[in-house]
Amino acid sequence: MPLIFRAFFLFLLLAPLIFAKEYLFTINEKGVIYQNIVELKALENGYYIKSIVTKAEDKDSLTEAKLNMDYETLEWRYKNQKGDIDVFAVRQENKIIITGKFGGKENNKKEVGIDNRPWHQIFQLGMRKFAIAEKGPDNVEFWGIRPDNPEAVGVLAARREKIEMIELNGKKVEASKLKIGLAGWLSIFWTGDYWFRRSDGLYLKAVPTGGVTAELAEEIPGK
Repeated sequence: MPLIFRAFFLFLLLAPLIFAKEYLFTINEKGVIYQNIVELKALENGYYIKSIVTKAEDKDSLTEAKLNMDYETLEWRYKNQKGDIDVFAVRQENKIIITGKFGGKENNKKEVGIDNRPWHQIFQLGMRKFAIAEKGPDNVEFWGIRPDNPEAVGVLAARREKIEMIELNGKKVEASKLKIGLAGWLSIFWTGDYWFRRSDGLYLKAVPTGGVTAELAEEIPGK
């Protein structure tokens, strides 16, 4: 399910902004190249992220999310006109409530029981601290929703693999490589390699299954 790695997203909080940054990613899907523009705003009690994927001959898809200070997802919205999806999801204790247009229904609703593991719908941010941690376990598990099929909610897993130098925009960058995918034996259906900048955990690059790659093309300074 290649759509899940695109999943940078949520709902705007009316709180004072501490900073705002933008990132431009280049996506290559089996030779078709398009862009993903990501806006990240830090707030007093967490973060707001907005992601727009622009693909030729397709209508744009929009993701928004509200995260806490540990980058755990609190709320998530995903809108994809081509897929006829417009959903909003919120975590309430050990439950994720999904409402909106999905599954072929205009006003659909689904409640999914989960456990105490975090919900990292935007795992490109959620794994930021884990990727560069000096101590702690080398494996973590978390909940996620499949964007192109919001009825599918499951557990994903991330594993630290190694520190290596990668080339990004003609420059060498030290990065922490993670293997991220479906947890357990389900990993045979979807998994991928993800790189995070060693200095601060910024998501840089992804090579998941499905013939798709993503790479940071431009980092726009904070406002």
